[in-house]
Amino acid sequence: MTGVFLLVVFGLWLWACIAVARALLRHFQPRPWRWLIAPMVFVAMLVAPVADEIVGGFQFRKLCEKNAVFRIGVDKLEGRTTKAVVQPANEIVPGTAITIYHSRFEYTDVQSGEVVVNFDEYVAKGGIFIRTLGISQGGAPITMGRPACSPQSVRGEVVNRTLKFSVIN
Repeated sequence: MTGVFLLVVFGLWLWACIAVARALLRHFQPRPWRWLIAPMVFVAMLVAPVADEIVGGFQFRKLCEKNAVFRIGVDKLEGRTTKAVVQPANEIVPGTAITIYHSRFEYTDVQSGEVVVNFDEYVAKGGIFIRTLGISQGGAPITMGRPACSPQSVRGEVVNRTLKFSVIN
């Protein structure tokens, strides 16, 4: 049902974009550049409702490429006993077009206090359009693939089993 609703909204928006572009075309005197205005207005209006998600998607992918990686702080991981700490947890990243939450996961050796492994996780929320419609569970963006990233897009037991250390909490 949500898909049908979204198609109806998109159809109405498409119709409005075409109507405004045609009205602008009729408004200007016949000149060679007149035919450039209508398509430019049409495209600008068509993407306007999700423009924040498009810009935010680029920002999100840049954050993920740069920061969502394993950082190993010791030479030997195997056999260590660690404690997991999440700090910050779901902190909003400032200066982005959409809301992006950041969490840092840090595994610290219980005996030595050394940071064994740490990594960042990012979760993106939808823009103004999707929040206004209220049709996305969890407010996920409609123009992005996966709205979350971490080194393996997993955490917890999979991390310590893969890297062969134990976690106590």
